Amino acid sequence: MKARTKNIIKKTTIAILVTVFVLTTIIFTSLAIYIYISGDVDFSMLDSHLGVAKVYDKDGVLCNAQAHNYIQTFDEIPSQLVNAFVSIEDRRFFKHHGLDYKRIGGAIINNIKGNRIQGASTITQQLIKNTMLTSEQSYNRKLKEAKLAVKLEKTISKQEILVKYLNVLYFGSGQYGVKNAAKRFFGKELNQLNVSECAMLAGIVKSPTKYNPINNYDNALQRAEIVLDCMTQQGYITPDNYKNDEIIINNELNENNIYSNYVENALYEVANILSIDLEEIVYRGVKIYTYLDPAKQNTLFNTIQDRRYYVDFDATDCCSMILDNSTSAIEAYYGKRNHNLATFKRQPASVIKPLIAYAPSIDMGYAHPMTMVNDVKTDFDGYSPSNYHDNYLGWTSLKDALIFSQNVPAVQLLDIVGVENAKNYMSKMDFTFDPKDDNLSLALGGMTYGITFTQLVGGYATLARGGNYSRPTMVKSIYIDDILQYSHNPTPTKVFDDTTSYFVTDMLIETAKSGTGKKLNTLDFDVACKTGTAAYGDHAFNTDAYCVAYTKQHTILSWMGGIDNTPLDGTVTGGGQPTLMTKTILSSIYSSSKPTKFDKPSNLVTKNIDKYSYDIEHSIVLSGEHSPISKTIAVEFDARRLPSVTDTTYEDMSIKDFICQVQNDKISVSFTANPRLRYALYYRNIVSDEVLLQDLTDLNGKTTLDIDRTTKSSLFGEKYTLIAYYYDDQGVKIIGKPETIYQWQI
Repeated sequence: MKARTKNIIKKTTIAILVTVFVLTTIIFTSLAIYIYISGDVDFSMLDSHLGVAKVYDKDGVLCNAQAHNYIQTFDEIPSQLVNAFVSIEDRRFFKHHGLDYKRIGGAIINNIKGNRIQGASTITQQLIKNTMLTSEQSYNRKLKEAKLAVKLEKTISKQEILVKYLNVLYFGSGQYGVKNAAKRFFGKELNQLNVSECAMLAGIVKSPTKYNPINNYDNALQRAEIVLDCMTQQGYITPDNYKNDEIIINNELNENNIYSNYVENALYEVANILSIDLEEIVYRGVKIYTYLDPAKQNTLFNTIQDRRYYVDFDATDCCSMILDNSTSAIEAYYGKRNHNLATFKRQPASVIKPLIAYAPSIDMGYAHPMTMVNDVKTDFDGYSPSNYHDNYLGWTSLKDALIFSQNVPAVQLLDIVGVENAKNYMSKMDFTFDPKDDNLSLALGGMTYGITFTQLVGGYATLARGGNYSRPTMVKSIYIDDILQYSHNPTPTKVFDDTTSYFVTDMLIETAKSGTGKKLNTLDFDVACKTGTAAYGDHAFNTDAYCVAYTKQHTILSWMGGIDNTPLDGTVTGGGQPTLMTKTILSSIYSSSKPTKFDKPSNLVTKNIDKYSYDIEHSIVLSGEHSPISKTIAVEFDARRLPSVTDTTYEDMSIKDFICQVQNDKISVSFTANPRLRYALYYRNIVSDEVLLQDLTDLNGKTTLDIDRTTKSSLFGEKYTLIAYYYDDQGVKIIGKPETIYQWQI
């Protein structure tokens, strides 16, 4: 009993102390505000912060200045939209005078109890913070916010506060103000919104990134349900008011917001650079100078909106990007739908092959573009990839394997390089992998989560820059209150040797001429290209189709995919529609001047290799000094990595292992033949002229010839002579040292 009494006393004491503390805090806050409130306040900033995050193009022209529609009067706002915001953001909005002391007290008590702190800011305070103050977390800032909120409530009406509040809110996807957000997300005017759409808009503002209905629909829907519950509990609606509502998200871009994708992604990038939340950026007087090139942006828009490139325009998502290789600046980005480039990932399919398999294998010295591989169905410890339509080339060069995008050779290369080594190369270019991405299917783009488009263009731009990587960016500089906060100053990272990049680029140039990217072959300048197609099921459908192309100056990516991950028609492939789009884009970029040629590394040397060794033995062997040009192939090599073996056929034409034996009426001649040479066997005796018995070609290795003896015996004996010979490039017969044996020696 005593223990129970003590417990009651203890709880009562705590309750009294908490109450006293809360009341003291409220009294102190009120007193502080009263003392601090003297003097006039300029509230003009409440309207000047509409669309406050200013984004400029490469020439300093404001590019997010397209017409915004803002609420002019309170009568324009549907009652249920007001109810939605008030119920979730500030339920006592129409009763308090700027500060909700009950809410402040609840937040303090929750803090004392150790619970998660609840926000105590009213709509009025949020308006003040978003338009007149910084997001600095300090008592001084909170005191100013409270003071101005109370002052504002004495200056204008609740209805005017709501109008200004709903006009300055940021909803993501580049949209400021609830009127613009309704049009962007639902394609509706405010008076057309249903209750559920009102709830979704009210839910977004807590975190425009997390609850963006375009990028995170499920999150947005769950948040809307919370708002609907609040509205129901507060008596604004009943479930019957929204049970039949439909929420259809409009994710199509149009000419009026041609820069929307670019602007929003620039904001995402700024948030990352400054390490602050996206919603905080838009209220801080930020000026963002980008690399956006309006002419190139219009080229992308016109190309992507051209229905001629589509099998099914309405069911196909599509985007394209242009990167300036010299600065790693994203000069243009446009898509049919709204995507966050930092998080939107797709399976890369074959476009990953040059970066993860070919370049590392060449860079590590395991391969050369002329290295021969056997393109046949192969089992790699249980993993047995297939080529497209089961088409296998047999023995082929790496160059041809890449030109025609064969799968098995790419897996062979990754197997030689090692998955971890390949991933290390990729990580230098900011590619990221899931722990489960630890198998040879990476060579064909088999990844748990895929890659981003910026990672992809960054990787190919690395090849264009001779192996130097610099992270792609839209942002040139950032100013807050006209004070420079950031300036883009790329520091390249060396990933591949310049000769590696040159070799891979040379292979991809040929891909654009005669391989999977041959729809580019009518361009009158060199362009390197790789296509890729991610198949769905039995190839009746595809999920992704890519073309990535680059000149020395620019890297261009074009991609198609099904809307909301639905499959594409099987006729949509990387070498088809995306490549045609890329051709149009390249033609536009270089309509007035052609790109400069790719640089050739200084340590490249041209050497001749032996044609027979290459064609027949599938090995790279240097030719000797006297080898006929017709028997060689001219190949470029890194002077530091020349083949270690040199053919000596034409320097030493002596007959190897020459032996003659008598077998009854026949003479058996044996020797080791070199398939690159021809052989002539002659007979003569003292009374006869020399006679050609046999002229032999295409002999290889140990060879035996059986010859009928001309006479049973001869007083003066018989002579058999074997010579090796070849014809030089002028048709002159070059004879090696004869090997002769006489009848009595046999």
